Amino acid sequence: MKRVGLKFVGRKGRRPRFSGDFPAEAGRPTDFSHTLMKMALWHRLFRPSEKGQVLIIVAVAFIALLILVGLVTDAAVLYVNYTHLRQAVDAGAVAAAAQYRKDRGIEDMYAAAVDVVQLQLSSVVTDVETYWCPVTGEGDMIKNYAGKDYQPYASDLCTVPPRKLVRVRACFNVELFFLPILGINNIPLCAQAEAEAALINVVLLLDTSESMAYGTGPGDPNACPPWGYPRVAGPNHEEFESFADCLHACLDEQWCSPFEDVRAAAAGFVGMMRDGVDSAAVYHFDKTPVLTQSVDLSYGEPITIYPSSGLVVPLTSTLSIVDEAINDNSRLHVFARPKRPDEDDLALNFRWTNTNIGGGLREATDELVRNGTPDAVWVIVLLTDGAANTTDVAADENGWWTCPSPPGSGGPDERTVSPMCRDPEAPDADPTHPVTTTVTRHCPSLEACSNPEAVPWYTNRYLTATHPITYYYDADDYARDMADAAASHGIVLFTIGFGRSVIDYPAGRDDAGERLLRYIADVGDDGDRSTAPCGSDFYWDSDYKWPLPPQGEDCGNYYYADEPDELDDVFEAIAKRVFLRITK
Repeated sequence: MKRVGLKFVGRKGRRPRFSGDFPAEAGRPTDFSHTLMKMALWHRLFRPSEKGQVLIIVAVAFIALLILVGLVTDAAVLYVNYTHLRQAVDAGAVAAAAQYRKDRGIEDMYAAAVDVVQLQLSSVVTDVETYWCPVTGEGDMIKNYAGKDYQPYASDLCTVPPRKLVRVRACFNVELFFLPILGINNIPLCAQAEAEAALINVVLLLDTSESMAYGTGPGDPNACPPWGYPRVAGPNHEEFESFADCLHACLDEQWCSPFEDVRAAAAGFVGMMRDGVDSAAVYHFDKTPVLTQSVDLSYGEPITIYPSSGLVVPLTSTLSIVDEAINDNSRLHVFARPKRPDEDDLALNFRWTNTNIGGGLREATDELVRNGTPDAVWVIVLLTDGAANTTDVAADENGWWTCPSPPGSGGPDERTVSPMCRDPEAPDADPTHPVTTTVTRHCPSLEACSNPEAVPWYTNRYLTATHPITYYYDADDYARDMADAAASHGIVLFTIGFGRSVIDYPAGRDDAGERLLRYIADVGDDGDRSTAPCGSDFYWDSDYKWPLPPQGEDCGNYYYADEPDELDDVFEAIAKRVFLRITK
């Protein structure tokens, strides 16, 4: 066998580290040391450059960092735009739900949603759709923002009992910064939101006392004030010899002013509610509620006695029934006593204590507690043109008297020193102490007065021996107590002071009506008497006064309307505050 020799020669004087022969035919070393030497030589000849390796690593890392920054930037852009989209869709859903009223449909909701979404997102919107559950079934298809027909009916929005749910879905394209390098120029984003127009159970509580026919001022051609007769009034310019004649004529012919404006505004408020979903009732108040009845007088001529206060129509979601009741003059009208059938054919002995605000609140509260929908927002809207000056008859004789007091109880029946059924306040009884922010608040019974925890009961201040004031539980006290009772059931109370008598009452304290209405509105705002959006007279300490807004100024849940043409705006403002809430 031929051998090939490989010899390593070391430095002079040194022995070579490896030596040996390899068989030419085998192709492998015959000595293991030769193998190690060959491997070492191969590694030294062909090992890559360390500097080049570092450059490659840095380049790869830089490219990865650029990709990461680009992706993070695009992700941030998507997040910011999605946040804007959600806000726009939320606003669009609320706008759509605001159209959930009578005589308005899905087209109105869609238009409202599109307007708001476009305003929020400019021209990048690609699609908007609204969904609801109509009472009448699926309904017709409509076109979406992209011009395609779609069915707006959504079965999952149909609930039992019905709710006023609206869903808005919107999409738009987001322009990207990095991904266009990869051919992805934009990404579509979509979001949806549901809003709910609050399910409403509302009781309209309307003042129907005789003063609702007094007119709006000296120039009112339909006024029937209790003075200045004979006078010409009414659309037929008829001459009347007495207030009773004028009152009965305006009642029969439906031109009593300003009551007919109140009737129209109340009907308009009901018209903003959703038929079949919202519920409404109407009560009116004057004096003590009595049943409508026909009696046969001793002289043989039957007459009908209408209720001075009480129910007009109970809670119902069939709003056409409510509208009919409001416009039915036999069911809702200014109260007038029947004429006394004597030789003069006059209605004599009118009792001018006829604004039973407390009794009206009691009736309205009872209607909601007995018949209201548990998940609905319970609302009482109270409208009156003056102060409380009468109460219900007392259920028991407690020595503190309601006004008028029960027959045979020995209590005072009519109070004429101050306004009927209202105690004189300190400024009225003692001019030397012009207190302007203290209103009487008396305990309704001896038991209540003896309760050490019953802190809100106060009497007038600055009493002197020369100006004695007898304190009774009066009509103002009763109305405040009934407001407290309503608020304890979670009922939201709105009050409307209508006309100059609310801030300029002709007897007693001039602003007694507005102060009472502001108290009712404050309690009905959140059920807490220690908070007072209207700054109404303080209830816990007669030495402390809330800052009172100027007379005739709206505040909290209280609204003032000086003229009939302001009533529609007031009812519209109340409707906007109670009809909406966003859900998710």
